[in-house]
Amino acid sequence: MTVAVYLPLLVSFVLAMSARPVAKVLPPRAGLWTLTAASMIAGAGTVWTSLLLGSLLVDDIPALDAAERLVPIDDTVSLAAAVLLAVGAVRSFLAVRRLLQARRRLRRLSAMPGGDFLVVADPRPDAFAVPSRTGGGRVVVTEGMLRALDAGQRRALIAHERAHLRARHSVALSLGELAAAMNPLLVPVRRAIGFLCERDADEDAVAVAGSRRLVAEALAVAALARSTSAVASPLAPGFHQVSVADRVSALLAPEPVTRGWHLWAVAAMTLLAVGASFDATRDFASIVVMLVMH
Repeated sequence: MTVAVYLPLLVSFVLAMSARPVAKVLPPRAGLWTLTAASMIAGAGTVWTSLLLGSLLVDDIPALDAAERLVPIDDTVSLAAAVLLAVGAVRSFLAVRRLLQARRRLRRLSAMPGGDFLVVADPRPDAFAVPSRTGGGRVVVTEGMLRALDAGQRRALIAHERAHLRARHSVALSLGELAAAMNPLLVPVRRAIGFLCERDADEDAVAVAGSRRLVAEALAVAALARSTSAVASPLAPGFHQVSVADRVSALLAPEPVTRGWHLWAVAAMTLLAVGASFDATRDFASIVVMLVMH
């Protein structure tokens, strides 16, 4: 096999190293879904090429001893790929189980009486969005959070949480979680996806509130209120409190300028992973044909 079989892993490494700084300059909405697609393709590409490499251990079967010289991959590499594949399978199983558990908790919240805005009698400050399979959902806010904010800040906070529902950010977060489970190198990319979800919702809240400073103040006050709470609300699904300082700085800066070349760079790396996976598959097929013929 050529170097192509290792490129998805290299792309994952580059994405991991660049995810944090790149997320700060990407346009939030487009950057979020571009980075999510890149992480899923890099994760799936790593799994696929690991499967190809691990499968070449077949030359160690006694009946196929004569075919060992036809396999251009050292057994150590194939064994490492098999281990990586096994680790990814276990991590993916655990990630899916966590996501299903979270979904069950959210379904219980969706079943509570009330409309798309639910106030919970809880003195601990909290607020979050509860997505639904139908594309709607509801915003849940505790009485403690409402007391911590003034009227304008409440409006900004609610607009932020509703933006999460409209943009289906829960889908991006779930996909990022699965990609990081398939390939642990992509954990920083998963964090960057969470940051871009919040930045996207922040910018939507600015459009509703009409003031970047107001949204920044609401975010800072809400984060401070949560930090002084003795115990986090048991209702929270855990999709908030992401990079508060960076988000406040972005909101207090001038409106972000779209930098298209960053998007194209991420897209190019994604296409590289796709092309490398196809090339590695072609090489693998050639090796299989030779093994069958011999």
